[in-house]
Amino acid sequence: MAGILIVEDEPALAAMLAECLAEVGHDVKTAANGAEALSVLARPENNIDLMVLDRSLPVIGGDMVARICRDTGDPVRILMLTALATSQ
Repeated sequence: MAGILIVEDEPALAAMLAECLAEVGHDVKTAANGAEALSVLARPENNIDLMVLDRSLPVIGGDMVARICRDTGDPVRILMLTALATSQ
């Protein structure tokens, strides 16, 4: 199955998402902030195919993480997960 990185600063939500995805066979990693997410993505052995990315993160926000990924040519698919009511 897919390598999935969940980037979420609320531990209970991150754990629930990780558990659900792992139960169906995905290789799941988690990160609690944007800097940690970029570190996980930088390690090729992690084989991340999809990043579930919260927009409101400490250290480096989700929008900036997505921008850095695209600016550096990282082909990871990104699913933005947010409780924000508007887009920017």
